Amino acid sequence: MLRFLAVLLIAMTALPAAAQTPVDDVLVTTTDEPAPLRGTLTSLGAGTLTLLTESGRRDLPFDTVLRIDARKDRVLNGALIGAAVLGGWCALVCAQGLDSADQAGPFIVMSTVWGALIGAGIDAMHTGRTPIFRRPDPAAAAFAGPRLSVAKRLRF
Repeated sequence: MLRFLAVLLIAMTALPAAAQTPVDDVLVTTTDEPAPLRGTLTSLGAGTLTLLTESGRRDLPFDTVLRIDARKDRVLNGALIGAAVLGGWCALVCAQGLDSADQAGPFIVMSTVWGALIGAGIDAMHTGRTPIFRRPDPAAAAFAGPRLSVAKRLRF
């Protein structure tokens, strides 16, 4: 039973890599445009960023990009993370109070389901946009040198 659950959890987490698919509904803030550009991020090269907007394809020099914000992610990854964490934790701990390890199967399944629900709920509460790139502020980088600190020791 435990072997079946382990294979099931591994199969549930096998998803395609996100870097291979375009990122829908992004806002790109650049130094050249007065307002952020909205569109689908189709490719990101060494020097350019390609954005598919309503007016057509836009190739932006990456040096001018200040920030890229993406729409919130899907609830599925929160459910998978919650199921893996709570199901894995229960697989390690739940059998301690039972007479045999074979009795832990239903508890592991229920913990996995509850973990998926909790993870999906937490992920669903995340609204708005998530920054996926921010260009560092050059003014803040100028102050990255040594800093003065004051400390006082107390001895008892």
